[in-house]
This record gives sequence, structure tokens and C-alpha cells, in this order.
Amino acid sequence: MRHEVYDYIIIGAGSAGCVLANRLLEDPNARVLLLEAGGKDRNPLIHVPAISAELNNGPLDWRMWTTPQEALAGRSLFYPRGKVLGGSSSINTMVYIRGHRRDFDDWARMGATGWSYDEVLPYFRRSERSHRGASEQHGDDGPMYVGPAPHVGPIWRAFVDAGEAAGYPRVDDFNDGGDMVGVGVYDVVIKRGRRQSNAVAFLRPVAREPRLTIRTRALVRRVVFERRRAVGVEVRVGREAPRVIRARREVVLAAGAVHSPAILLRSGVGPPAELRAAGLPVVHALPGVGRGLQDHPQCFICHACPLPVTYNRLQSLRSRLVELARYELTRSSMMASAIPGCGGFARVGDDADRPDIQFHVVQGWARDIYDSASFPVEDGFTLSICLVTPRSRGSVTLDPREPDGAPRIDPGFLREEDDLDRLARGFDEGRRILDAAPLAPYRGALLRPPQAPRSPADRRAWIRASVETTYHCAGTCRMGQDEDAVVDPRLRARGLSGLRVVDASVMPLLVAGNTNAAATMIGEKGAEMMLEDA
Repeated sequence: MRHEVYDYIIIGAGSAGCVLANRLLEDPNARVLLLEAGGKDRNPLIHVPAISAELNNGPLDWRMWTTPQEALAGRSLFYPRGKVLGGSSSINTMVYIRGHRRDFDDWARMGATGWSYDEVLPYFRRSERSHRGASEQHGDDGPMYVGPAPHVGPIWRAFVDAGEAAGYPRVDDFNDGGDMVGVGVYDVVIKRGRRQSNAVAFLRPVAREPRLTIRTRALVRRVVFERRRAVGVEVRVGREAPRVIRARREVVLAAGAVHSPAILLRSGVGPPAELRAAGLPVVHALPGVGRGLQDHPQCFICHACPLPVTYNRLQSLRSRLVELARYELTRSSMMASAIPGCGGFARVGDDADRPDIQFHVVQGWARDIYDSASFPVEDGFTLSICLVTPRSRGSVTLDPREPDGAPRIDPGFLREEDDLDRLARGFDEGRRILDAAPLAPYRGALLRPPQAPRSPADRRAWIRASVETTYHCAGTCRMGQDEDAVVDPRLRARGLSGLRVVDASVMPLLVAGNTNAAATMIGEKGAEMMLEDA
């Protein structure tokens, strides 16, 4: 136990880490160690799709908060990240959106050669078992089932009709490489009414493989270097004393956009002044570590609903038991569906060359974000308006007084005035759709905002007071070829050997949409590169 050696050590069993653990086993001689700070994904609530909102701020979550956000009236925001096998794919809302074609073409233009849309498409297809079957855009033999939500509620159908009435096209497939602007039912990663986390799709099929070792409750403090080569990790498993486990070939950081840069910093890799301020040795100067944090800010419009068709009835014990019984029998009740099962994309910026707003429709009010005591109704629904092309940037840094503690997360929401302008236009578009006739039977009193903004200034003030994260953080170990890039286009840490970063932190630009599909693709492409280089 004290002299363990593996070919590959993967830090983090999240979206990309689970893919890596699966694909690296294609090398018949490779021994792989997967380290996860959280526990196993045995909690039954993980696998019941409609319960996902209840998993935040619990034992499966890191339960982090941002620094006070200057542009949001000094508010600190709750910042959930998965702490369990599967990472955030075990607690997210299961929406499958790859992003816009131009997102990836921009990656290539920004120095991430080999990552244009046409070049990453095969890795999306490789992961996917699409309900549409095989095509130029979709795969049908991958580990991850992608299809429509098993239960499409009446408010979702009405929203799509309302979007059409407001002038938006109906979109059947948001992942076909097209424009994406329009409304429709989202594809989700739910199979036979059960969540298809990356742990379920990629890790379970290989969990008994003798060349793969999975350690949960394994907290990695730092990567261990000999000169400038990564040779292992310092880890504490459960209540054991910290120890070093060595890697023959490579150490791979797949801990996500918050923890991957934090581990690099604790390892002495990052901006020298920041490392010295925290009392850490400078192993290698990489000024971009932790910089460039990007996330999607969202605001909400909530309405009461006069009909008993929303998720809020699940708060009643009797209703919940009835729905659970139906779910166990059919796997197609309300419990079987993703929380935001439909939505769409809009282009609101004057110079936008791709959608800059995404809508998520929730058949319930956002109880996990707002104080439920302020809602005097039994049923309601929520429209999330999400800015998917933010220009604001933030950072992940260490607390210099406690570098081994929780990292400081500053997403920098609405730091750029243009972000607020476009989110305000998205808010107006959302209200226009909600006011369309098809939603009239379901549209009760306005709950959030408490009253419709009377002026542009009121609207902007409401947005600043209510913006939250969409949990789509990326960019803190950016891929590129310039001096501030943390990894090169083969995901190798610049100036070091034996170390890669393979997760959403390497994205040069946040994708326009939910991030789990893109993180999975990064895992696929990263694994192939590692096998090639071996």
C-alpha cells in the first residue's frame, strides 16, 4: 500500500475523469488509478431524474460559495459542484447540449489547434448512443444514451408553442451543427427513466476491470514533481495519513474548473507572486493557472400556475409517494424527467454571430434558489434566462491564509456592462414568449420579479439582484499556445512533463449551452491523445 505505482493517475471521477478511466484501459498494459474526493454514487436520489435539484447543498456537493460579486450588489452566490463518482454529472440537470459550431472553431483560432468543430465532432459521436441513430452528426454505439425526456409535461409543450407564436422556429435537434436559434424539447442523458451520469455510462462497465483501481474519499492535495516531471500525487484516503502514490507515465488532472487549478497551485504551479503569498514553493511559473474563469449567469421569471401540473406538488408527501409508485412501475412519470426538459436559444446581441441567450423551462418554481416561503401558491413554473456568451472573466485562487482550504471562486458575473445589456434583452425575450397565447392556461400571477419592471433601470436592477450561476464553469486552465495558456493543444501542462489537464477548465471559450457534453468530448479526445503518446 505504501509503494503503489500505476501507469496513469487520474485526479477526479467527474465527467471527463470517468471517460479517461474507461478509454485508457484500451491499452492492455496500462494500470489506471482513479481518485475521487467524494463517495460512491449509491444514493438512490442520484438516479431519479426529477430529484436532481435536491442534491445541491448536501453530502454529494462541495457546497462552495463565490466571493462577494461587486456587480451583483455584493452578493455571494452558492456554487454547487459534484463530490461523488460522476462529479457534477451525478447532480446536474442532464440536458445534453454540445455547444455551437462556432464555439469550437473559435477554440482553434485561439490557438487550440485540432479542436475545431469538424475535428471534435468524432469524439462527440464516439460517446453517444443517440435515439436518432447513426448519422454524420450522431453516433449510435457509444456508452451514453442521448434521447428526449421520458415525460414531457404540458407546460413544456405550451412553451414550445408559445415560442413559435412569438416567431421562433421549432428545433428538433439542437446538436445537429446548425444555428440552434429556436425552441424545442431538449435531448437529455436519461435511459429508461434513470440518470445516465458519466459514472453510469463510462465507469460502471469497467469498474471490475482488474487493471483499474477506483479510490473514493481520496483527497488529493498536490501533484508531486521531480524537477519538472510529475511523478505522483500526495493523497489522503479516508482517515488515513497522507501518502504519495507514483505514476510511471502521467498524472491527469480531471478535477474540474475549480479544483484542477487549485491543485496545481498547491503543487507550486501558477503565478509566482500568488504562490509566494500563500507560502508555497514555486515549482513552475504558469501565470494563467486559475485565471479566465467563465460561467453562464442566469436570471429567472417565475409564474404561479392555476393547474396542478407542476413539480411543486411533489413537495406534498402523498403526491410524492404516488409519483414514486408510478415511477417504479413505468419509469415514465414526472419523476423520470429532467427538471428543465425544454427551452431554446435566442440571438439578442447586435453583433452576435451565434445564440447568446439560452432558455430553460422548469415545471416548478426555483425553490433551490429563492426562499420558498415567499411563494404563496401550490403550483408554479420558472423560465431561466441564461447568457451563454459572457464576456466577463473571473478567477479561482487560493486563500493565502489557508491554502489547503476551499479555493476562492470569483466568477466576475456582469463585470462587463455588455453582459448585463444582453441578459436584459434576453429577459425581455423571455417575457415576450411567456406572454404568448399558448401559455395562457398555465400563466398565473407573476412571482419573480414580484412585479414587472416598469423601466429599463428597474429591469437591470432586478437582474443584478437575482442573477445566479448556471453551474457551467470553465476556462481556468486554458488551452492554447500563448504565454498565459496553461496547457498546450494536447492538454499537456506547458513547461512540465508527465502532467495533463483534461476537463472543462481547458476550454479557451465557454460553449454556448450546457457543458457536460463538451466535457465528455474533452475526455474522449484527451484519452486518445494520451494513448497515442504512450
